[in-house]
Amino acid sequence: MNTRVGLLAVVLGVQMLLVVAVLAMVDGDRAPSGTIVGFDPASVTSMVLTGGEDADNKSTVSLTRKEAGWELDDTLPADGDKIREVLDKLAGFKSPWPVATSSEGARRFEVNESNFQRRVVIGSQQGVVADLFFGTSPGYRRVHARSATDSNIYSVDFSNYELPLSVDEWLLKTLLQADGAITAIKRDDVWTLERSDAGWLVNSEAAGQEQADRLVERFTNLRVTGISENTGELKAVFTVTDAQGALELSVYHDAEADSYNLSSDRRAGRYAVPTYIAEQMIIDVDDLKAAKPQEGAPLPQIGQDSPVPIVEIPGASIPRETQPDASTR
Repeated sequence: MNTRVGLLAVVLGVQMLLVVAVLAMVDGDRAPSGTIVGFDPASVTSMVLTGGEDADNKSTVSLTRKEAGWELDDTLPADGDKIREVLDKLAGFKSPWPVATSSEGARRFEVNESNFQRRVVIGSQQGVVADLFFGTSPGYRRVHARSATDSNIYSVDFSNYELPLSVDEWLLKTLLQADGAITAIKRDDVWTLERSDAGWLVNSEAAGQEQADRLVERFTNLRVTGISENTGELKAVFTVTDAQGALELSVYHDAEADSYNLSSDRRAGRYAVPTYIAEQMIIDVDDLKAAKPQEGAPLPQIGQDSPVPIVEIPGASIPRETQPDASTR
């Protein structure tokens, strides 16, 4: 009996090995073998994003790396950190088992040349290093992807929203910031804020240091939200002195849209800025002055050992025990 069971176990083992071998021969060309596309993110010099026929925004965004950094459509500074983050993800896509390999699968999952939701062409000095299609989503933070040089279609950990087709999404939001430490800010014909050894001065008088620091921070950490149309009434012109010298910023208000936008003499174009930021920039001189003690403020507390001043009140009677003795009059 034991001999018979042992023989059956050996036969079963051989059968399993044969099944594994057959599957390896049939699907060997589809087994995981590394990454979907192979490129070094540090060598990339260009990335072109395109929305397909079914994309919400049918447009193309072109990103190019220059000596000074990444540029957007060859005119505007782009967010290099965001670009590097995306490139690292694309280069790191592992090749799991494909979900489909046929042309019908590519059409159904929207990853072919005539029907895709996103297409990304990545280039270097040597030419195109990756050409990827992204289509439908099989689940949360998952998307179907295919390389243009491969028929295999994969489900990868990614989302199409990470490849926006809006120029504003790739724009460097800090492009209007002052360069380095600010030593002075002048609002034309209104006030001049200057740093001195004793602190901030406004129109040569002591400024409220907290108010001044808060205003300077608005220019130091200024962030725009995107490109704006050349509309609105001029509300204020500032001359900011920073590490580069004089920077001129102009603030405009579009009354119809109730929105603000800025222009700079260091950068062409107009850029949108949140309303609360603009309103904190166009303050008046009184908002920068040091606070003065208010009239009628309570007197400081007097300790037990402190002398109590005697205040003579006209018409008040003197207590009997303190009245002078009649013999001394």
